[in-house]
Amino acid sequence: MQIFFILVCSLIPFIKGKTFLGKDISSKKLPSAYPCDYNKYTLGLSTFITQSKIQGQDLSTNGENLQKGIEGVITGAYTTNQSSTKDAFYTLCNAQANFYGQLGFSNVVGCINVLSLVQHNYSIPDAYLFEQIFSSLDYQCSSGFRINMDHINDYAFTLINSNTVIESIYNNFNSSINLPSSNDVKKCEALKKYHDNMGKLFGGSSNSSEFGYSICEQSAIYMLVKLPQCYSPVYDCNFMDF
Repeated sequence: MQIFFILVCSLIPFIKGKTFLGKDISSKKLPSAYPCDYNKYTLGLSTFITQSKIQGQDLSTNGENLQKGIEGVITGAYTTNQSSTKDAFYTLCNAQANFYGQLGFSNVVGCINVLSLVQHNYSIPDAYLFEQIFSSLDYQCSSGFRINMDHINDYAFTLINSNTVIESIYNNFNSSINLPSSNDVKKCEALKKYHDNMGKLFGGSSNSSEFGYSICEQSAIYMLVKLPQCYSPVYDCNFMDF
């Protein structure tokens, strides 16, 4: 199943390059590059939420709630019993594997993208968040699986105890890209600063350069959904920075 995940990841730059939406976008004018069996998607998503044991309201359509719920699976296990955090992460990744397997390749790339979700009545912010969440989770559960499993308690600890810092890193990034004077270069520089700072935060708390690099990659994948123009080696994570 990991090979399937990695194959999907390898296509993400091209998929995202076709799915960037501006504020005035009309989804009717930009059809998705892949078909989506929406009934299969909704059934698979519901099963993923149940198997992952994610708690919350409106999880199938509210991106913020789904993201908080996924993080809550990890932080909840950590605060209850630190020895159970690895099992919680494994269960989450296994549920994602089942979800992707149930959808099949065409529906993974055809349904979990901004254009398709907007066409199926998701708000634009929620559509972005859903693609961001699953793109990031795909990396965590495939290329980053081993290092994430090794440091899952460090991950939970940092989410819980450095929430203010994480919010500050995000707010600084968001402010930078929304400045009237921000062109693509400035936005991409802000993206690099964002994912580098996230990597340094988590890498520092775990005392692991490898984990810091993994979080940097995960954070970059998450935000590249919104900034596909920043796919360039210039803005890549650099292991030596951690």
